[in-house]
Amino acid sequence: MTVRPRRMLRWRTSRTGTSVAARGMARLLWRAGRRAGKREHPGDESVNSLTVPEDGPLIRLTMKWNMLQRHHALIAVLLLPAFSGRGAETNRVNGIAATVNDSVITVQEVYRAVETELPRLRIQYATNPAKLREELGKLETAFLDRLVERQLVLSDYKDSGFNIPESFIDDQLKEEISRYGDRVGFIKTLQAQGKTVEEFRREFREALIYNIMSAQKVRNQITISPFKIERYYDANQEKFKVGDQVKLRLIELRKSAEEDPAAVARATEIHRQLAEGASFDELARQHSTGTSAREGGLVGMVSLDEMNEYIRAGAKDLKAGEFSGLIEAPSAIWIAKVEEVKPAHVKPLSEVRDQIEKDLQTEETVRRKQLWIDSIRAKAYIRTF
Repeated sequence: MTVRPRRMLRWRTSRTGTSVAARGMARLLWRAGRRAGKREHPGDESVNSLTVPEDGPLIRLTMKWNMLQRHHALIAVLLLPAFSGRGAETNRVNGIAATVNDSVITVQEVYRAVETELPRLRIQYATNPAKLREELGKLETAFLDRLVERQLVLSDYKDSGFNIPESFIDDQLKEEISRYGDRVGFIKTLQAQGKTVEEFRREFREALIYNIMSAQKVRNQITISPFKIERYYDANQEKFKVGDQVKLRLIELRKSAEEDPAAVARATEIHRQLAEGASFDELARQHSTGTSAREGGLVGMVSLDEMNEYIRAGAKDLKAGEFSGLIEAPSAIWIAKVEEVKPAHVKPLSEVRDQIEKDLQTEETVRRKQLWIDSIRAKAYIRTF
């Protein structure tokens, strides 16, 4: 029986930045079974050494190490509310979250993605730590899936021979930087995000390639025929049904309190003028405090279901050309006028054709993209830890 030699696998981990051996580790995993190389990294960071055999045990030990690293990273995320500013940033652990062929996705990349959602989740689940942990776990999985998908697309970009000139990428990058005002503002933004210029350029380049490849492989090939639109319309009539609608104008007077005799007196006077034949449009422009005052109180064509309960009760029995009495609520008084009535109906195809086309394009894009990603995935070597 041949005894395989055992070599020392050495790496260092930095408290900030990407793990020095991450890329090399991914290649080792991809070529499991080949001889393990030796990587030396001078410096004053801590160096961890493991003696490992060349194939199976290497993968198992690496998986175990990265599971521990990810566990620590998740703890860092959950404890982030206890820290403030940049202090929490130094607690990141930069293990490997996944490998896609010979590329690596670090825990730090997943952490940064999850970090963007932390403020919202901390507010939403401030009193429910268990739910917060659950949602963070879901986010971690979702963002890791997105990062894996991006690496799959980048891999397809390399294999397909498709070439985007670096000069084009640089031009697009300059345009992106200009949105920050100047380079100083750009650098400050990166520093606040804990990124270097090189990291930003790499992420920008990958995102640009991802979008261009998606357009080439998916979106540019989609054409929705008139026949498909009409067939969808005929099969989904329920989606295009609308209830009773009215063309509505409103005069609105805000109340300073629930009991506001002055507001009631002003509304009563306006109603008297309307009864005497005054123009609803002109009175709305002069007296209404609503957002539609400049348009003579015109709200537009609305269904009864879209109105608030007070206006609906006051306007539902009006015929075209009629106006209501005073409609009083705790915060306002309205006078409503109905100019046109449309009974419940199905929207005509001409009115919804563009929306149907967009919906079908979106649906077909999702379907084709999934087929494309699945085909790349089938040829790829992917491992998550």
